[in-house]
Amino acid sequence: MKAKGKFIVLYGANNLGKSVQIRELTKKMLEHKHEVLTIKYPMYKLEPTGPRINGILRDPKHPERGIDELEFQKIYAQNRRDFQMTLESLLDAHINVVAEDYVGTSIAWGHTKGAELPDLISINSDLRKPDLEILLDGERFSDGIEKGHRNEDTENIIWKKNRKIHLDLADQFQWSRVNANDTIENVHANIWKLVNPILV
Repeated sequence: MKAKGKFIVLYGANNLGKSVQIRELTKKMLEHKHEVLTIKYPMYKLEPTGPRINGILRDPKHPERGIDELEFQKIYAQNRRDFQMTLESLLDAHINVVAEDYVGTSIAWGHTKGAELPDLISINSDLRKPDLEILLDGERFSDGIEKGHRNEDTENIIWKKNRKIHLDLADQFQWSRVNANDTIENVHANIWKLVNPILV
């Protein structure tokens, strides 16, 4: 009987080349005949939570721009929850799913913005646990910063705080770590060393 697909997540503070590495990983998995689908959380098109999150993040005049951080993270958690049945169906169909960002991202950003860590962990506790979680860590690439984005167009001090929280979470939840500041090829190779052994 064919094994279920694997759920693999790439984490990291914003502007560390996650999207590039997701693309490279997907390409490698397909070369090795592994079925794979890539996703990115939050699901902005998933009603009703996706468009609401997108508006809060990207529209400075959005009426909820100043929403309490824990309440905002509850919307994120619901967005993931709304997609969970689809995620489980994909994995049951032996399709590997590679995600950019997931629960850890929300915990890291929520805590960066002032929400309490136990509360953030609690509101996500019912969500599916990934088979492999990888943290890309390093200094951010400034050319990837999106102006006006609630979590990207921020002072460097906030970004550094978020990076440290990601590292603390990696220790707490035993995520694997990869240096994001190496060459694209080397970062990819290091990610592949972690992913390849768990694929069936």
